[in-house]
Amino acid sequence: MLQLAIANKSTNLLFVPPDILDYPTSQDMVVLEGTNVTLTCAATGVPEPTVNWKREGDKSITSVEDSGITSHDGAMLHIYHIQRHNAGSYHCIASNGVPPTVSKRIIVTVNFQPIVRLPTRQYYAELGGRVTLECHSEAQPNSINYWMKGKGEIILQGGTYDSTLEDHVFKVTMRITIRLEKASDYGVYKCVAKNSLGTTEESVRVYRKTSKTKQVENQVIQQSNYLGSTTFLKNYTDNKINEILLTASAASSSCGAHGPFGWLVVGIALVTGT
Repeated sequence: MLQLAIANKSTNLLFVPPDILDYPTSQDMVVLEGTNVTLTCAATGVPEPTVNWKREGDKSITSVEDSGITSHDGAMLHIYHIQRHNAGSYHCIASNGVPPTVSKRIIVTVNFQPIVRLPTRQYYAELGGRVTLECHSEAQPNSINYWMKGKGEIILQGGTYDSTLEDHVFKVTMRITIRLEKASDYGVYKCVAKNSLGTTEESVRVYRKTSKTKQVENQVIQQSNYLGSTTFLKNYTDNKINEILLTASAASSSCGAHGPFGWLVVGIALVTGT
């Protein structure tokens, strides 16, 4: 960089605007998540420049995503136990009161094993119908994504894989529509994401939905020596039975130990209808 020295006649001092040296200033780098990273910014000038670090978008400059710390003063920036949200552009800015201020951008890429998230783990559909399964993955470097049936049968046909790159992280939304033509089409399906750092999978289960819907009509009668109150809970699905029993049982134990309150669970019955 061409620099112009500025002389101050009254003091006979020479002022030199700041410059950032290519070496030993850090270059773009790829690091592994969880490691410690040091960024260096070597600046020259007269007087000696000060260095300030910032990220694009005023994001946290530490490994804590919501730390609120968005800048750092000093020639070196230490990031301990770097995380995927630390990936992106870092700017070192050198200034010494002599214009112009200069800056350099350093891009940090953080590699990590894929993670998989599921909107839901359970799907219900009737025989002869269809069901669309969905999952989301994040990875760096980019991942290979696919679905599996049961313990290891890779589904090669169909499915959509919408990939985007956000903040130097590859994000993939996976959807596949299953035709439920026979009983064996129900069961466990796996969403798989794989890159050079490892493989991650999560499972969903497809259940057969029958024309007859089971309902549970139950009453939970809460008896109080002081209030004599009664609570009725009705029309719960099958999945609520165990929850109700466990809740009532826990309450009964708690009240028996701490006071003259009692719980009575009655009238739990399965009602089958069309």
